[in-house]
Formats: sequence, structure tokens, C-alpha cells
Amino acid sequence: MKYELYEGTILICKKFKVEKETPGIQMNASHFHSVTTKSEVYKENVALVKIRPFAYVEEERFKNILSRYRLFRHFLEKGYYIDRLLMPTFPYGVNTLYVDSKTLVKKKAS
Repeated sequence: MKYELYEGTILICKKFKVEKETPGIQMNASHFHSVTTKSEVYKENVALVKIRPFAYVEEERFKNILSRYRLFRHFLEKGYYIDRLLMPTFPYGVNTLYVDSKTLVKKKAS
């Protein structure tokens, strides 16, 4: 399987608050919510491997076979996100890491 390599910034979410539902707006039986977030830079200029759309892993952690096993085992069992190993491009809770999609730059294969 061929993976794409990127460089970007990892952020940590320091505030994640879901506001009340927006009245009158409904889609697929779920309501839209207003989410307030506040984030800080966790690491800059990090090499990231794109695993799936909107899901990235730090290159150094991806190279570790144990991390690969843990990543794919969890991916099959529970979905995307696991204790700071696989990171989405959006915050999903307080103290969660995510990739700032605005900073992503695709790296050329060497």
C-alpha cells in the first residue's frame, strides 16, 4: 500500500464546548451544533503519513512496527482515533491532538 507523506503542524485542543442545538435545522435526523474550540500548537513542521482522508500519523511513529500493529488493530475494532497515534484534521475533545489542515504541504518522494 502506498502512503502519502506531508509536513504540517499538530495542534492540541484546550477548549471544546458544544453549544445548544440550532433550532429548525435538521439533517439525517441529527441536529447541527455550534462547537467552540481553542487550540495551541503542539508540534510544528512534523512529517506526517496520510492513512485515510482526514487521518494522519507522525512518520516516526508509523515506522515502528508495533505502532503499525496497534494502529490497524484499533482501526478495525473502533474506528479512527487512538491515544494520539492516529490524528484527524479536526478537534474532537479537550486535550486531543489533531492536524492543522491549513498547514499541510505534500512532500515529494525521495
